[in-house]
Order: sequence, then C-alpha cells, then structure tokens
Amino acid sequence: MAQLGSMVRPTPVCRRQADPLMVQKLWTAINFIRSQKQVANTERIERYMQREYNVTPDEIERQLNFAVADRLISVYRAVANKGNNPGSEQDGYRVQPADENEVCSFVTKTETKDGACFLICTYCFYLQYFI
Repeated sequence: MAQLGSMVRPTPVCRRQADPLMVQKLWTAINFIRSQKQVANTERIERYMQREYNVTPDEIERQLNFAVADRLISVYRAVANKGNNPGSEQDGYRVQPADENEVCSFVTKTETKDGACFLICTYCFYLQYFI
C-alpha cells in the first residue's frame, strides 16, 4: 500500500493480462461476426477492429492472445462446409460464457484509513470486503 501524506492510494492487483476496454471491443467484434453466421476467425476480427476502432493488427493479435490466455475468449477449430475450400480448417473465436464462481476479472485492492480492506472491480464495480 502506497501512502502520500494522509492520502491512501489503491494498490492494483494484477489478475488479467488483457486490457478491459480492448476485451469489450473484441467481444463486440466476435458477436457481430457470429451474428452474420460466420466463423469469427482472426482475419475477420482484424478487419472489423480496424474499421470500427482503428486498431493495428499487431495490437489486435496481442490482445486476442491475452484474452484467450485469461479465458475471456475461447478458441475452437471450425471446418468449412461450403465455399471454395470445403473441408478446410480454421481457428474460430467465441465469447467465453461467464463463470458464476469467479468473483471478477479486473480487481483492485484498496485499504481505507481505518485499516479496512476491500476489493473493487473497475469493470463491473463489484465490491467485496475482507480483513
């Protein structure tokens, strides 16, 4: 816990590698692509993200790998049934369903002046007290 005079500053707890805002944008891209009955592969996600949010392909690939490592997005193997290359395989991405047992993704530990500690999520504002 870092203190400056009488001011208490929250200490971040690193639980995820992916940027929360970028994860929300990736979820939007995946849901948009899947709503068109298409496989949300890397190329389609990159095109959507460049068009809507002006993000570089390197950053998209990096954040996509972080989101997969954090289990916020799942990868699956899709086989093409129609089109020019029937039977060809490609990696598709899905939004990982929320796990109700997990407290939250983006948590910050904070301590008050009287010594009480609590966790607060910067994404959904979930609050949990502990001693």
